Amino acid sequence: MAKVLSSSAMGKKHFRKEKPDRYHGLTGRRLDYLARPKTVSTKLDDRRSVYWITHVPLRPEANGATCFYTTDREDELARPKIVKTGWYPDRSPIWPVSERAKHAVASQRVLELSEPKRISPYYQMPRSPYMSVKKEALYAEPSTRIIAMSAPKTRVNCYDAYDSQWGEYYPLPVAVLTATVTERMEKLAEPRPFHKDFCWPRPVQWDVSEAAKKVMASARVLQLSRPRSRWLLKDDYDPFKVSLAARHAHPTPRIEELSQPLERKVKK
Repeated sequence: MAKVLSSSAMGKKHFRKEKPDRYHGLTGRRLDYLARPKTVSTKLDDRRSVYWITHVPLRPEANGATCFYTTDREDELARPKIVKTGWYPDRSPIWPVSERAKHAVASQRVLELSEPKRISPYYQMPRSPYMSVKKEALYAEPSTRIIAMSAPKTRVNCYDAYDSQWGEYYPLPVAVLTATVTERMEKLAEPRPFHKDFCWPRPVQWDVSEAAKKVMASARVLQLSRPRSRWLLKDDYDPFKVSLAARHAHPTPRIEELSQPLERKVKK
């Protein structure tokens, strides 16, 4: 059955179907229906463990050894490969020649194929680096055009990068060479002085003063320099053991106040 949404939707003929009450008559509440335990289907397979889904679980035999099971496919793959009929092993590189092969007569086609490949009539051998110059070339005189073309071209490289390692530097403009420095620039160019209390790193080796050589250690220094007695050492010390004083200690009101949980995190 259809239900009209609104008066404006009536002109557009928009309708919404009512959902059937599937849970009506069961418990009357959605949470009660969801809280019901899931029914176990009778069509489920008897799987003894979640780790054995496609294989039969291993079982011990009478003597205590593990009994393994294989599928039909594994048994088929474990079979050795069958040798096909008519197969012969690889021939040895040395074998006897038959009498027919010794007295065989080659055909005309075999004789044509056995001939070496001929070189093309247009093939030219590589030119030797040593050649003889013709007499006309020795006494030839170049023309004016050839002399002009053989002269090196003078060009100005506008994209050349100056490199100090090769003795090339960027040329300085005249304005930079004749510029004067202001008083502020000279003040900023001065090196930053060290602090008045700055001390340079102490050398590794230094002279011991006479006062340090003749100083007398106090009773407290001698007490601290004395090694710890053996009877004070505890080999069976347990860091997790709570002392008796800590067991009978009473916290202060401030500690009890800090130990209380925050009100915004307490469920009400």
